[in-house]
Amino acid sequence: MSVSRLGGRTLRLLVAVAMLGACVLCIGCARASQHMVREAVSGVLDVGDWEPHRDGALPLQGEWVAAWGVQPDGLGALDASAPRTMFRMPDRVESQAPAGSWVHGQGLVSFVLELRGLPTDESLAIHVPTLWSSALRCRSSSGAETVLASSLTADVRVVSSLAPYALVLPRAANLTCTLSYAVPPPVEGWRSFFSEAPSLSPAQAALDRVSDHRAFYVALCAFMVTLASYMFVQWQARRRAKAPLFVAVMFVVIAVWLAGYGAVFEGLVWPGFLLRRRIEYAAVSAIGASALWSTVLMLERPRTWLAKAFAGLALAASLVTLLLPTRLVAWALFALVQPTTTICLVLSMGYAAKAFIAPSSSRQVRILALGIVLPAALGMVDVVLSRVADVRLGLISYGLVLLGFTIALTFARANAAAHRAAEVFADRSACFVPQEFLNTLGHADLTTVRLGDARERPMTVLFADLRNFTAMSEHLTPAETFAFLNDCFSRVGPPVREHGGFVDKYIGDAIMALFPADPAQAVRAALAMQKAIADVRAPRGTDRRPALGIGIHMGGVMMGTIGEERRFEATVISDAVNLAARLEGLTKQLGCGLVVSGAIAHELPDDLVPHIRELGRFAVKGKSEPVTVVEVFALDSVEVRRHKYDTKVRFRRGVDAFMRGGYEEATDAFGAIVDTCREDGPAYWWFVRSIGEFAGDGPESTRGFLQLDEK
Repeated sequence: MSVSRLGGRTLRLLVAVAMLGACVLCIGCARASQHMVREAVSGVLDVGDWEPHRDGALPLQGEWVAAWGVQPDGLGALDASAPRTMFRMPDRVESQAPAGSWVHGQGLVSFVLELRGLPTDESLAIHVPTLWSSALRCRSSSGAETVLASSLTADVRVVSSLAPYALVLPRAANLTCTLSYAVPPPVEGWRSFFSEAPSLSPAQAALDRVSDHRAFYVALCAFMVTLASYMFVQWQARRRAKAPLFVAVMFVVIAVWLAGYGAVFEGLVWPGFLLRRRIEYAAVSAIGASALWSTVLMLERPRTWLAKAFAGLALAASLVTLLLPTRLVAWALFALVQPTTTICLVLSMGYAAKAFIAPSSSRQVRILALGIVLPAALGMVDVVLSRVADVRLGLISYGLVLLGFTIALTFARANAAAHRAAEVFADRSACFVPQEFLNTLGHADLTTVRLGDARERPMTVLFADLRNFTAMSEHLTPAETFAFLNDCFSRVGPPVREHGGFVDKYIGDAIMALFPADPAQAVRAALAMQKAIADVRAPRGTDRRPALGIGIHMGGVMMGTIGEERRFEATVISDAVNLAARLEGLTKQLGCGLVVSGAIAHELPDDLVPHIRELGRFAVKGKSEPVTVVEVFALDSVEVRRHKYDTKVRFRRGVDAFMRGGYEEATDAFGAIVDTCREDGPAYWWFVRSIGEFAGDGPESTRGFLQLDEK
């Protein structure tokens, strides 16, 4: 993606954001114009023709009397000698109060308005929308009075509340209302203001507005806590990734700040109120630090000294705000907290913008960068409108929701991609280590397998080997050899699974499969494998078609992992495994395709019994104990099957004669069988063996079994 193309997209995005902001501003102005407009003159507002249910809320705007005081009491009453001026509501509060009005770096001003001609048949309330205040008091000419104070303490040197609240008024035609206001210290570039005038409305409507406001911030806090929990779980799943942890911290401190900003816990009295306010201010700096560091980690940007320095400064400002004396907390807010937080957020936007336009950035990074820039832009629009036009739209709250959704969406997409990759890995890993093997070891996947894990259980073991593979591969290139082997294995693997088994490993041109269920299933799988391999064409340069020699035995096997910590593999170790391999080797000597042990033959169903023949008792190489070897000839031609079935008795007599040393009788018996059918490989093998032993006494055979020294 070219830089010019990215620039065009960015321009279109900015235009869209500007149009959205204009629409929101127009909607806000349209909503504001719906209110009935009256102007207070010299601190007096006559509302005689105002009908609450007809006209709606009445903004208390116009000229209020501003009385500057030096030491108010807990309810905001001012010294009678305090200087008085006129203040037009809503407007900015001058950054410099009259001489002598500052107490410990903080000013106090009360705004007084006399209301005349109020309806007495309606319960009314004053709703204060956005205010840093300590108390609101309304008194009638008869002396009836109601008071609402955020902090019932004489110490009002800290800002009390940013939350809107409502005060239900006494029923009287005329009331004098005093709004006490804590003025922040005159820090350069910051001045306090009323972005919206208090309003008069029916009591229930005003209380509903307060409840709606508080419910909104409760929901927003819950949303942030939910996101923090989600990100913490993400970090728990991947401890090496630090970004989710810092994002979780960021959402926690945002929730703490929102709880204070939205008066979620309004009603706490001193000292809980003062402590809550400290925590709220300290959370602002923590938001800046965590947002900056989270942005750097999420966007995988270089951790420059600039990011480290300002993140550290923001954290330091947060700690200082928590530890400073009460009279200096407001100073810390404007002198330390807000500057460091602003710088951190601007840096975050810079990193995000740089990541968005970088050609090497992925789509996921661009979405995340956009989700960081847009909320910050909405917050800046909110601040600019409030400072320049005295319009507060609350865009920062919606920006936080957008930020949360973007981050959650980004990590959800990453998790989905990781989950898909894990599924693919699980599917591919099952190609290397069968899932049945893992299940036997008590593991769901490879990630939990440890060196030395082992379980013992009964199994039927099948060994299969491609006949004449070495001779056939002489005419093939390495690539053709692999293709030939894969063609063969792709045909014989499915029958194993179809009959309840699984391929444990491929050993060159041989296969080892395990069957945990009925041993007869292993025999049926072997027959299906032989049928499948018969369809493979002879490789180039030879007329020999591939065939399988198969040996099957059953017994207890030890399944587990062997090797060392950096390299180990799953394997099966057992005498049954070795014997199955030896039986497979016997098929080469005896000239047959499938042999099983006597233990397997006893488990075969009735439909397979007619197609088996006992070949004798053998002690294979490496074993002193003999095993009965049984041939399964179900896949031989019709003529050969009929021959083997008809000569079972003669074959058995020949084997018995050989074992007791009657080699002449054995030679005659096997010779007669071979003369009838030269394709009977086991009979021919016994015939040759009998001739060879005819001159001797055969000391090994007289024990009732034959010791074999060949594999």
